Amino acid sequence: MKTELLETLVAFQQTGSVTEASTSLRITQSSASKRLAQLESIAGTALFKRQGRQVSLTEAGNEMASKAREAIATLKSILEPQTDHSTLIAIGVSESILTSWGAPRLHEALKSIDGLELDIHAHRSPVIVDKLRMGAYDAGICAGSSFGAQGLISDRLKDENMVLIARKNLDTEELISIETSASTWKSISRKVKDQGYKITRHQESYAAAVNMATNGFGVALAPEGIASRMTQGLRRSVIIKPTSFSRPVSLIYRKSLLQNETFEALREHLIKESM
Repeated sequence: MKTELLETLVAFQQTGSVTEASTSLRITQSSASKRLAQLESIAGTALFKRQGRQVSLTEAGNEMASKAREAIATLKSILEPQTDHSTLIAIGVSESILTSWGAPRLHEALKSIDGLELDIHAHRSPVIVDKLRMGAYDAGICAGSSFGAQGLISDRLKDENMVLIARKNLDTEELISIETSASTWKSISRKVKDQGYKITRHQESYAAAVNMATNGFGVALAPEGIASRMTQGLRRSVIIKPTSFSRPVSLIYRKSLLQNETFEALREHLIKESM
């Protein structure tokens, strides 16, 4: 079997569409579609689900793509020059974490860990976990309640404080915060209610909530990291007050990475720097 067929399947799993897969491989969309059809024919089983114009991988397709991804990485390590000991780790990071302390923390890891390369993607935490389950990513830094999934390990990195931010005063029980479907909200919602607060405006991102608060729309509830980053230079006109609750932040990864020395160095770095 030609490896290009498997490479196209892996690209489809990582991007979620034939168009984006073909772009990443620098081939035409027609060529990518033909490769995937040929691979499905060789496999003798359905690798794709088709609903109208939407195409996604079946369970068998995801399993094959994950195995192919590991096999291709192994082949490349054999064929690459022995002087190249770099390890590429695909990692998904919660948007609010990457916007605040996540980017500098990962950059520190790149500078301090020999041979480490990172392919970084920003998503909501549940999306990251889904992509880990599919094998599209190796690891993820996720906020909110712990995510249990077969084949995945979760290490708690920190409990990030939640704070209140306002332009003038904090004398209100009505807050602006993240939408109720967010994993962080699910982990703190009971504590928020127990404290007597009520979220009257749910935004799609913490950045939006903080930006509204700093422009006089009310009081926002947000993680300390993103509140501090977004209010730099505004401290004289913005009030920030800690709350009594926090959100859990975890490093989630596939079990197979436990055998990877470079990932182990990254894991230890993230845990140490988060303490």
